[in-house]
Amino acid sequence: MRQSLTKQIILWCGLTLLVSLMLNSFDIYANYQAVSPNGSNELLWSAMFLVIPLLVAVLLVPVSLVGTIFKRSRRVSILVILSCLVYFATAIACFRIGGKVRMSAFHKLAERSELLIQAIKKYELKYSNPPSSLENLVPEFLPNIPHTGIGAYPAYEYKVGDEAQNFANNLWCLLIQTPSGGINWDIFIYFPNQEYPKRGYGGVLERVGDWAYVYE
Repeated sequence: MRQSLTKQIILWCGLTLLVSLMLNSFDIYANYQAVSPNGSNELLWSAMFLVIPLLVAVLLVPVSLVGTIFKRSRRVSILVILSCLVYFATAIACFRIGGKVRMSAFHKLAERSELLIQAIKKYELKYSNPPSSLENLVPEFLPNIPHTGIGAYPAYEYKVGDEAQNFANNLWCLLIQTPSGGINWDIFIYFPNQEYPKRGYGGVLERVGDWAYVYE
């Protein structure tokens, strides 16, 4: 009996692991594709639906715990609980890997953006005021206005004057809209004064080099 149960556990958990990896690795690919030079965030919208089987797995655990009370359903309930735990653990691991892939790209973006930041600072030093737009940097300080290098979020937004005052009283700041799928307004921001709060701008901030990522 025990050998039979052990074999069933291995079979159920093995199949669940395979299915979970096949489904949830899509989140890793969606994040990788979004932050690639030619990517888009369309797949991130599709990846939202991965939450549904995850919620089902979570809900099945307490239901199956009740089933373990009864002898007739105990074996199946145990198998379901273990399978749900395997699915949950695998899904969370894939989501975390996808998040690391995403944030690695933003660390690189922060480094790439240094040329643009230095150009703005040089303009500010020479003319005693920040440029009124990024176009003013061309061609004296930059040959052209750079793109972010991330396909899903290609453009920098430049705030100056009163608009920038809303961002920690900076004279200017850089902003990149970085929604990660669904009803989401994540942003990636640069403040020249480097005064980033822990919370604000609609979410929680995480420092990424000299920038900060706002999780909405």
